[in-house]
Formats: sequence, structure tokens, C-alpha cells
Amino acid sequence: MIATADELVEFSRRLGARFPSLRSRLVLEEPGCSRDEIQALEKVAEFPSDYLELAARFDLTKVTWGAFQLHPRFRSPSGDGDLPSRLRFTNFDKGNPLVGYLRTNQLVEVGAREVDPIALALRESSWPRGSVVSIQIALGPESRTITLANDFLHFLLLVANLTEVALLESDRTIENFRTRRAALGATAEQAAAWDRIAEADLL
Repeated sequence: MIATADELVEFSRRLGARFPSLRSRLVLEEPGCSRDEIQALEKVAEFPSDYLELAARFDLTKVTWGAFQLHPRFRSPSGDGDLPSRLRFTNFDKGNPLVGYLRTNQLVEVGAREVDPIALALRESSWPRGSVVSIQIALGPESRTITLANDFLHFLLLVANLTEVALLESDRTIENFRTRRAALGATAEQAAAWDRIAEADLL
């Protein structure tokens, strides 16, 4: 069971040891953004404080756990790969067809599950500020944007526990993940969303 930010680090190292050829894409390296980069992030959007704290602690720009990217999908044509540049390009460049939807709904895209963007709510609107949502683009964002987590740490913990069950545990059952998900806490909507994800990932 992974329940804290420190345990996220240990989990990522176990994952890197299990798949050494992919280590650079699996391990949470410390530190993350510099002070200047955090100030640049604050100019991109009014990020919740917990996201800024995690972005300062961990380098999120390369990490992918299972089907989840912990960083924005796009980078600028100039190739800038730092987190502020990727967030700015992903959320404001017209190359992202969801830019209008994100702006209208006060969301900022911070990651993805396969092709579906993962976003943070910036304001109290359809979702509580700081909550993490998944935009199901295959079904159309207007009809299918679902809440995954209360905040970004909650999201990382859920992703890590699912990935651990899928790739590192002998008990690769949905029941094992559900026990962990319940211990971490989840609304009914979040629980249903994660159970669907687990059913796909733990086949």
C-alpha cells in the first residue's frame, strides 16, 4: 500500500529496478522545478498549492506509470521540455483542440491516460478547486469529464497503487486494488471511475 509522497518515491524506485531499461521514465527524481520554474508555473495558471509543492519536489516531465503520463502531452516545436514550457504550450497553443474547453471550464491539462487528458480544476465550478479530472475525448468532453481524485497527490497515490498491483504484486486482482482505493478514500464517482480503469488494466 502506497499512502504518502515518500512512499511514492520508494515505489518508483522498485518499479525502476524491475524495468531497468525504462528507469528514466519510471522513477520520481528529486528535486523537480527550480524556484524560477515555479514562478514561471504561477504565471501559466493559478495552480493549487499542492501541485506546486509536488512539482518542486519531483521531476514530473518524463514519468509514465502504466497508461498514465504525469506530464502534459505536448511540447513546443522548439523542443523545450521543462514543465512550465510544456504546460504553457499544452494549455494555450491552438495545436491542442481542447484549449477552448479547458479555458471555458477553468481546467489546466497536466497529464494524460493514453489519449485522454488529465486536468486540474482551477476554480470552484463543476469540480472543486484542485480536484483531478479525466476528459474522455473519445466520448466528447462535454458529456464525459469525470472526477478521479481530490487533489494531485491523491491522484498520484491512486495511480501508483494501481501500477503496483498491475506490475509488481503477485496478487494482480481488482479486489486488491479496490482495498487500496478504499483506504485512500474516494467519492462514489471516483470509485466507479477507478474500478473501470482497473478492470481494463488488470485483465
